[in-house]
Amino acid sequence: MKINKHVLLFTFLMIFCVSSHTYASTDSIEIGIYQNPPLVGMDETENPTGFFVELMDYIVKEHNLEVNYQFNSFQDNLNLIENKELDLMLAVAYSEDRDKKFLYNNETVYTNWGQVYSSHHVKVDSVQDLEGMKLGVERGDIHFDSESGIKSILNEFGIQVEYVVYDGRVEMLTDLEKNHIDAAVVSRLFGEYYESNYNIKITPIQFNPIKIKIITSDPQNQYLLDLFDKEMKVLKQDSNSIYHQALNNLLSVHAKPRMPDYLKKILAMLVTVLFGALTAILISRKVIKTQKKEILDQNNKLKKLVNHISELRNIPTTDELFKILVDQLKDILECENIEVASLIEYDDGIKLDYHPFVTESLKPFAQKYISEAPFKHFDMEAFINFKLSTERIRFGEYCVVSKFDSSYNLNGYLYIELSEAIIDREFLQIYLSNIMTNLQKIIVNIRSLEEKTKLFISLGELIEKRDHEVSNHVKRVSEATGLLSSACGYKDEKLSNIIIASSVHDIGKIFVPDHILNKPGKLTDEEFDIIKTHTTNELKMIDDAGESLSKSVHDIVRYHHENWDGTGYPEGLMGTEIPLGARIVSIIDVFEALTHDRPYKKAWSFEKAEQFISDNKGVKFDPEIVEIFLTISKEIEAIFIKYNS
Repeated sequence: MKINKHVLLFTFLMIFCVSSHTYASTDSIEIGIYQNPPLVGMDETENPTGFFVELMDYIVKEHNLEVNYQFNSFQDNLNLIENKELDLMLAVAYSEDRDKKFLYNNETVYTNWGQVYSSHHVKVDSVQDLEGMKLGVERGDIHFDSESGIKSILNEFGIQVEYVVYDGRVEMLTDLEKNHIDAAVVSRLFGEYYESNYNIKITPIQFNPIKIKIITSDPQNQYLLDLFDKEMKVLKQDSNSIYHQALNNLLSVHAKPRMPDYLKKILAMLVTVLFGALTAILISRKVIKTQKKEILDQNNKLKKLVNHISELRNIPTTDELFKILVDQLKDILECENIEVASLIEYDDGIKLDYHPFVTESLKPFAQKYISEAPFKHFDMEAFINFKLSTERIRFGEYCVVSKFDSSYNLNGYLYIELSEAIIDREFLQIYLSNIMTNLQKIIVNIRSLEEKTKLFISLGELIEKRDHEVSNHVKRVSEATGLLSSACGYKDEKLSNIIIASSVHDIGKIFVPDHILNKPGKLTDEEFDIIKTHTTNELKMIDDAGESLSKSVHDIVRYHHENWDGTGYPEGLMGTEIPLGARIVSIIDVFEALTHDRPYKKAWSFEKAEQFISDNKGVKFDPEIVEIFLTISKEIEAIFIKYNS
């Protein structure tokens, strides 16, 4: 039987192709990677990592393929792929020029764009500001010398710069931080990943949106691109796939908190605001003391304020913060008809912020000029005067406006308008200060000890307003505690903490009814049991003050009524089981109470009170601290005299 020679030739070619493909599928696939986190790179243990590596590892595992990652610079990888010394290269931006040299896969894996960063010693708001600067770029980067790269953009505008070319982006950002160059071009995603590690500034200059894919230069590797595209289509359709999981991890990079310049200004502003709040509270003390009903009302509002401030601790986003802000303002101000809007100052005027940051009735006016909004009490002339002033918060009869520095270095204002006149301005001022604090916390998760210190002192003096007979009690106790603590060896932060903590040692009395707290006669056993609860009433906000201060406050609030011989409350601790700070405050608190009028007794003389302290050495009080107290008692008496009403 005669066999056709064409049949033989066809059979031979089929056997060759199959054997060749089998070899290619079993041989190791050489893949080029470079340092461009979080898309691709090497981790600290020199293992391949990144979004593209996760996807590639999944696909090759599914098809029993072997890969070997080669780590080089970006330009070296391009040279190797062009010389067919690599099979594939990951995370390569698409351009028409590269498309002429390389084969790209079809499915877009990720989209990125170029971003300019600058050092802090220059100001860059537009490409014109780059004139004459040293501009760092990465060799071979598509954002540098492609048709849409920064070089083409600057040439088009006739802007002259000195290009400093680097082989790696990390080295470039290091030089930018050291002011060796004025500005640098990186991909936006890389910048978001690394910017918090360097003292550099992001600029408004963004350009050249690009698609990120994988490439080869060898047509024999087309089957690998096809295989990758086939798997990518399937993975994109499944919301639970490795693609979407890796993409979520990648996008979380954008959510990394960083400390913009405007937040640093907010930190300084909060000190001024809280000082103003303290001043407003002190001014209202005389009125609160003389009007019983107002005292009760203030006490209820104080409880409400404390609870609301505590609720602000764990708010994760600005959207949720704004929603809770509106609800809490209605509760604090006891007014349902409130309009709240974030205002942003652009070059062409003041506009309302985006939809999440205005109340419901104002949403149709989001991103529109302030003149179009239906505010009834907004006064543009007064607003301009406030904008140009150094004030951070200003009240009108029916409205209040507070300054803040918004994103992208634009001035922002929180505007609140009521249908009725604002009465409790000091509460609102303290609350707005905490809103700003929690805005900072959302972004950088930082607690400011100084703001919490001011708030504790404010709370201590608000507590004092409830007791008709304890004017300046907080000042006498805190200053005398500082004197005795210093004599006992306290200094620096430890001394500051015990002074602050002593100012709120009776904070639990917020929850004690007025008729018991100010009873002129002797308390019944049941009433005394209620009084004793002021050492154990829990305030969650104490834990938000920072670990060191929170521990001091907790120890003094809870244990300042414990006795050396174990007969005190609430736990019956004895001797050195009682925290040292509580033992110090206990002596000062008793000495102050004995030497000043109370509803149930007249003031003792200093000599009689000193004798009582001395007689109870080793009974109620720490004997060693009593001896120190007696040596400085005259100085403590001078403090008490200074603050006597």
